[in-house]
Amino acid sequence: MKNGKIQIKTYGPKRFYFNDNGILFHLLGKLSYSSAFEQTLFSYLYQNFEDVGFLYENKKEVDFVVKNNNQIEFWEAKYQLPLDFEKKINSYLKLAKRYHVKKVTIVTKTKKEHKKIGNIEFIYTPL
Repeated sequence: MKNGKIQIKTYGPKRFYFNDNGILFHLLGKLSYSSAFEQTLFSYLYQNFEDVGFLYENKKEVDFVVKNNNQIEFWEAKYQLPLDFEKKINSYLKLAKRYHVKKVTIVTKTKKEHKKIGNIEFIYTPL
C-alpha cells in the first residue's frame, strides 16, 4: 500500500500465465479446467485493462486487481463456486472497503447475478 492507496503487485515466480492454454496443459501434463479458466480470464484482463496484478494480504487473496478508468476493481476466477463461497464474500468486502474498491467481479462457469452490499457492487458473470 502506498500513500493509503492500493499498489497493484505484479506477478512473481509463483504465477505464470500464457497466451495459449495448450502450453499450460502441456506443462501441467493434464487438462485442468480451473487453470484454463483463470488463464483465459487473465488474458482477457491483460488485453482490456491498464494494469493487471493481484492482491495477497494476511492470507487473503484476490486473483486479479485491475485499474479501469483510474478505478481499482477486484476480479476473481471461480470455474465452480465452492458451496461455502458466500461465506468468503465477507473477506472480499473487507478488502474492498479497505482499498476503496467499488466493484468486485466474480467470473464463473454459469452464474449470473448482480448485487450490492453497501456501496460495493458484486457482479457474478459467466466467462
